[in-house]
Amino acid sequence: MLGGDPKTGKSLLTTEIGICVASGEKFLGTYLPEQGDVLYMNYDDYTKRLVQRCDVIRCGDRDLKSFHLTSDLVQSNEGGYEFIRRWCEEVEKPKLVIIDIIDIFKSDPPRKTTEKKDWAMFFNEIKGITDEYGVSFLLIAHKRKPNDKVPVGNPFHAIYGSVGIIGGTDTNMVLESTQADNVYNLKVQGNDIPECYLQYTLEIQSGRWVEVQGDPLTEGLKNTKKKIVEFVRSSTEPVATGVLLEQIGKLCGVKERSIKKHLAELVENGYLERPKKGFYTMPDAGLVNRRKLEEIQDLLDGECPLTADMCATA
Repeated sequence: MLGGDPKTGKSLLTTEIGICVASGEKFLGTYLPEQGDVLYMNYDDYTKRLVQRCDVIRCGDRDLKSFHLTSDLVQSNEGGYEFIRRWCEEVEKPKLVIIDIIDIFKSDPPRKTTEKKDWAMFFNEIKGITDEYGVSFLLIAHKRKPNDKVPVGNPFHAIYGSVGIIGGTDTNMVLESTQADNVYNLKVQGNDIPECYLQYTLEIQSGRWVEVQGDPLTEGLKNTKKKIVEFVRSSTEPVATGVLLEQIGKLCGVKERSIKKHLAELVENGYLERPKKGFYTMPDAGLVNRRKLEEIQDLLDGECPLTADMCATA
């Protein structure tokens, strides 16, 4: 499951993942997937726009015969599951199905069915297809706005429908903007992998994701301040002042008064923010990077030649 706010590059990221799986090339030049057929069911863009993006991203040198875009966008209760099963039977090596966006593909719950039970029924269907054909699913979701049920600072709780989603997936990922220009965090947690985060940037000319070398979020910070930002960023929950005073004091051997002064300066300079009194989290710089991302998408969506054999329409 991949979640994120609108205009944070979820579709661009999933397109790149799908192309790498279909072509058997390394993702970010590092992670080598098992090659196979990919079905991309996109409910958030029109097909011509997606083909244009794929044509730019592949840079004309990747074989995408195994990358299938579909314009036959049926919902789950209108034959959506059957459509995926037919595709699995028709292709040589079904490897990955991408559904973008999940809450459009998934039909409304039956009357008198709770949200939790509805999501359990949905994942039962998905798991049945996975078990039958050995195909993986990458499901894309929007994040919900913070409220009483969605704690501030925990991105995984903010994935749409998380009352049932989090427990139904093997791995959850959240794509977030950062304070650094055109740099995005991909936070990951899963059953068989430790919780971690990766940083990426988008190349404007190619529209491809590149792993960031170094740490742009702590650039210019030294010693204690750098440790404070790193500690807050590693947490999925807002960090209490008391925890920071204890942990940073142990790490850096500095007094509480100095740590409190550093915290105030980090907030003032935009490195951290206080969602509520006595707690610290990373700032939301989504607006700046969403504007940057829109510029990149506009470039990718410009006129470019469509390659007839680059993708098959399922």
